[in-house]
Amino acid sequence: PTSVIICFLSTRYGKIDVYVANSDGSSVLNLTNTPGHDESAISWSPDGTTLAYISWSVKSSISNPDTNGDEKLMTVGVDGSNNVELIAAMGTDLDIAPEWSHDGTRIAFTSDKDTDVSRNLDIYIMDVIGENQINLTLND
Repeated sequence: PTSVIICFLSTRYGKIDVYVANSDGSSVLNLTNTPGHDESAISWSPDGTTLAYISWSVKSSISNPDTNGDEKLMTVGVDGSNNVELIAAMGTDLDIAPEWSHDGTRIAFTSDKDTDVSRNLDIYIMDVIGENQINLTLND
């Protein structure tokens, strides 16, 4: 039988990182190891070689705690290679929930970057290198 690779999030070293392992629990590999950030929203590429995920931090402010920080939409190979930042949202903006297109050439995500209303999320697509972003929705 062939071994199945699983992906998961863990706080085993304090921050939330992205890991892969064989389905029997062997060969655990931390793909992100980002002390200043936590990771979330993992999405497999259709060919199973790459993961898209969100790397984020929260920087509290006195006037509005837990709302300032940054979120980066990243990709990384399942072997830990090619960890690439595609886009970044700063301050109170959100770029979240990456999902791959069926052919693996684009990534969809949600963002509130083109609105003055915080958390009014629209759907965007971009190519896998973070370019050619298109806003698909413009709704309140």
